[in-house]
Amino acid sequence: MLNNVKKMLILIADGSYASFYVAQGPDNLTLLDEIEDPKGRLKEQDFTAKGKDNNSLPYEKDSKKTIEQQTFAAEVIHILNKFSQETKVKEVCIFAPAKFLGAINKEKTLKELDVFEVSKDLVHANIDQISQAIRQADLNFVI
Repeated sequence: MLNNVKKMLILIADGSYASFYVAQGPDNLTLLDEIEDPKGRLKEQDFTAKGKDNNSLPYEKDSKKTIEQQTFAAEVIHILNKFSQETKVKEVCIFAPAKFLGAINKEKTLKELDVFEVSKDLVHANIDQISQAIRQADLNFVI
């Protein structure tokens, strides 16, 4: 049965965490790697500096957080490209919140990959919930 089923890379990510799977059908997932960016969890107020007089000197908060997210997105894409080359898989489904999908799209250098995006946060999902989301996305695993 698995002879007629193609493989697909599955990325589950947000601005601070990413897990990479190779799937051969929605119920046959193998975890390839997980990465975390602790800076991605920082809040806006964490991007300020306290001076000696205890006055906050704001950095460009939005751009600082955005830059951090873009840096993480670029790292995620680099790893995704690496796994695509290693596994010879050319299709990827990305499950991520809309904001992080936007960051990925800004950095998109997914080399010769067919990309399917689902705006859904599955970072805290278990494997059964991920499989269910893959089924709901109606991905075509048939060769």
